[in-house]
Amino acid sequence: NSIGLAPDADLIVGKVLSNEGSGGSGGIAAGIKWAADQGAHVISMSLGGGGPDQGTNDAIDYAWSLGCIVNAAAGNAGYNGSNTIGWPAKHPNCLCCGAYAQNGSISSFSSGGRELDWACPGSNVISFSTNGSGFRDMSGTSMATPWGSGLLACLVELNLRQGLPLFTAAQQVRDY
Repeated sequence: NSIGLAPDADLIVGKVLSNEGSGGSGGIAAGIKWAADQGAHVISMSLGGGGPDQGTNDAIDYAWSLGCIVNAAAGNAGYNGSNTIGWPAKHPNCLCCGAYAQNGSISSFSSGGRELDWACPGSNVISFSTNGSGFRDMSGTSMATPWGSGLLACLVELNLRQGLPLFTAAQQVRDY
């Protein structure tokens, strides 16, 4: 196929937010469970906000129990020395993805705190334009998270080809 997946790999696409980017925790939790039940190996969540939600946390734990890595955007609140990471990225069983700039430093907008697991390219990323004019530069941890999720999919593919078991907890990926 044309996107670099193994010949027998399936790409699963789900949407839990409206076209304006809003939605509730119930829909997010249902989407996580749905993707895990479809056999997803990686769930990429460029979303966040509010406080912890038990249903979403339970869905994240459920996904991991099926061997599905859950990667979420840290948020775009910047880092001022105190924890600015949002939910669900703050959940212990969720990988938390920040953003770094083209010069290799953490992007000024990227949230930070002890839960931050890693940072991926998130500044001036070429993306599709929503106004139909082609492409545009976008910045945010919502740009970094899918980049990291693609890398995680490559890691899963490599492990599967080597006969290694699926990851069943975020700490296993952190320790890898």
